[in-house]
Amino acid sequence: MAYTQITLTLGDLRKLEQDGKLTIPAMGVNLATVIVLEKSANLATGAEIKDFWDNGWDGNYYHDDWEEPVQDEEGNWILEDAKLYDLDKLGYCFWQGSGSLVAKRANQPATIPFIDAFLKWRGTK
Repeated sequence: MAYTQITLTLGDLRKLEQDGKLTIPAMGVNLATVIVLEKSANLATGAEIKDFWDNGWDGNYYHDDWEEPVQDEEGNWILEDAKLYDLDKLGYCFWQGSGSLVAKRANQPATIPFIDAFLKWRGTK
């Protein structure tokens, strides 16, 4: 059986992780090889999570229920931009908005999984 060996560098793997695909030019042929990384919807980079935190977060909710902390005790961001994180480990967001919880509950849930809020935001981008 004939096969072609493709050699990737760590830089190639990082690019594949960040961009979701990597194009490898062919040697002496007019065809290139495209490697596509199928990422779970439940994964996001630290940079994506930070973007959501800064630009997509509903300030009527607070978040401190996580298996994977996103901030340290002083509120400093600790997720690495290029690293992939499991959104299922980021817990729940709890209502803290104005008005009584009972009044707001018809329009806003008292708690929402972080992943649901993130994926809804990601779907609007």
